[in-house]
Amino acid sequence: MLEKVLPDGKLKAKPNLESRIRTLKREWSIVYDMLSGRNNSSFGWDEHRQLVVDEDAVWNSYINKKKKISDASDHISSTSFNDAATLLPEKIETIGVEISRSIASEVLIQQKSEMTIQESALKLYPTLCEVEGSTEDELYRALSKIPDHPMQMVIFFSLPSSVRLEWVRRFLADH
Repeated sequence: MLEKVLPDGKLKAKPNLESRIRTLKREWSIVYDMLSGRNNSSFGWDEHRQLVVDEDAVWNSYINKKKKISDASDHISSTSFNDAATLLPEKIETIGVEISRSIASEVLIQQKSEMTIQESALKLYPTLCEVEGSTEDELYRALSKIPDHPMQMVIFFSLPSSVRLEWVRRFLADH
């Protein structure tokens, strides 16, 4: 998708979005656990400052519990929880904007593709009429079936006129 819009950008939207979503989920689970998890009912949410709040003793108790669960939690501090809780709304908004842009880009590409197919469909009848040797039955059957197969329509228009009759007959036999 992004490759079509920015072919020289060498950007991959999907891995970037998936990584951001994983980070957001990880940070959200920390905040959710503090606010809704078992034995954590003393944590609160400051609506004005948009962050998790409580006394230092509660923070330290929570951190000590997490340290016992995993040695990888040695770097956890009340500051990192505050940072996660403060950045959460901003990250949600950022990801929302990125997803919206991605969807808008995909819709634009789809619309351009549909316009190309519609333009080809408009040229199909006159082009089929120019195919020498085709019967009226073949003409109308091809006209009713080819538009249902956009890629086949692209192939039809890419062929030299000398092979179109054989291609139409094979297409009709297969479809």
